[in-house]
Amino acid sequence: MTVTMTDPWADLVEDMAPVAREALNSLTETLAEAERRGYFGFARSGMGVVDKVVTSFSEEDVKALGDNIVLILETIKQMTQPQVMAMLQRTVDVVGEKEPAEPPSLFALLKELREPQVRRGLARAISMLRSVGTDTPIAER
Repeated sequence: MTVTMTDPWADLVEDMAPVAREALNSLTETLAEAERRGYFGFARSGMGVVDKVVTSFSEEDVKALGDNIVLILETIKQMTQPQVMAMLQRTVDVVGEKEPAEPPSLFALLKELREPQVRRGLARAISMLRSVGTDTPIAER
């Protein structure tokens, strides 16, 4: 009776080969799907954006951003409210409209003041101008 000793590493490789092949096939399929969906193109473009940010801002700029990031994010959060987004969309629509050949007369402008929407808009614009003109920091208001 002859007992043959097999190399334990060879046995391990033989046992693991199907598992490794299946894992490699799964990884290849996942990467191919990611390529089809555009993940790699997005990442390449994103690296271009990151490069522009890195080369455009100094370390001091990034520190100042860090000091104000909460205020920036709160502002963005408020800007994304539906009523603000609707107002911005209406503003973009108006800016995109063709301008009249002649500027309106003073009488035509005064006539517009009879419209409630115009008065509300004017009141908001005046309130905004007042806010822009104030020196009081936001935290103190």
